Amino acid sequence: MKISPPLYIASALLAAALLHNCAARAHDAEHPENNAWMMALQNGAGVLCCEISDTNAIKDVPWDTYKDNQGFAHYEVMVENTWLHVDDSLVVREPNKLGVPIVWIYHSDGMAKVRCFMPGVGL
Repeated sequence: MKISPPLYIASALLAAALLHNCAARAHDAEHPENNAWMMALQNGAGVLCCEISDTNAIKDVPWDTYKDNQGFAHYEVMVENTWLHVDDSLVVREPNKLGVPIVWIYHSDGMAKVRCFMPGVGL
């Protein structure tokens, strides 16, 4: 079966969109020297932040800290107009080269979930 050029182009674009991962969305095209660093980032549980194609990284996300009922401080981030609590195991513990907070999210059951969070510089 011969595929017409418009259908072929549309198919190629769809395939590219499906393969588009967080690396392309999260990384700054003006600073490609950070790409390898971004791809290697892991949360405290050892999960790569960019390992799954359904993950989206958002830079300069609103964030804050809160204290639990035992007085321990934790992070929370604003994603899709909702404050999400960040489990301590999801925090990236290495220095932030970009300086701005970054949250990697995915969706499950129609809800945004945090895969990784890297706080901004200064807290």
